[in-house]
Amino acid sequence: MKPMTTPRALLCALALCAGAAQAQTIQLNGSVNSTGCANGQFVLGQVVSGIDAGTGPWRIHATVDMGGSRYMDHRNDAVNEPDGPWPLTLSDANDTGTQTDSFPLPVDTDFTVTVTLFNAAGQAVYRTRGVVTPSCANADATIGNIVNTAFPAPGANVASVPVMEPAGLALMAGLLGGLGLWARRRKGA
Repeated sequence: MKPMTTPRALLCALALCAGAAQAQTIQLNGSVNSTGCANGQFVLGQVVSGIDAGTGPWRIHATVDMGGSRYMDHRNDAVNEPDGPWPLTLSDANDTGTQTDSFPLPVDTDFTVTVTLFNAAGQAVYRTRGVVTPSCANADATIGNIVNTAFPAPGANVASVPVMEPAGLALMAGLLGGLGLWARRRKGA
């Protein structure tokens, strides 16, 4: 039996070898799971992607700011979460020493939540920020003005097109060269 050396086989091999890595993100999703009116501890909804056990370790730094005061300064140095929803509990924390005020939060006053994702080298990879507007009279809260920011790796080429690792480029060049030789032989040139 003749081995399969058709363009389809070469393109299938290229597709398998040139897969792109998943981006690491953490994003506030706009939901407030607990208003914090009774105990001052809000629980916000967020979605994580690409920070599971095989890609870490990851560090998350979350802050709550109101006016000129920082009410929460929480740092988690060992985050490995599967893709999907993940609750963010706001509480009285001063893990890195920047907290200037303590919980409970003042009633019915807007505050800003910022969550930053760091890689193992301590470089910021992704940041999400939103403004929470509580209404304890209605036992409700909303989160808006959400801004998500991805940071390129230091020294990385920032491009608006997908990029491939050098090994993937070399493989693609070899496969395309092989495809050209195959086509020439097939035409009898």
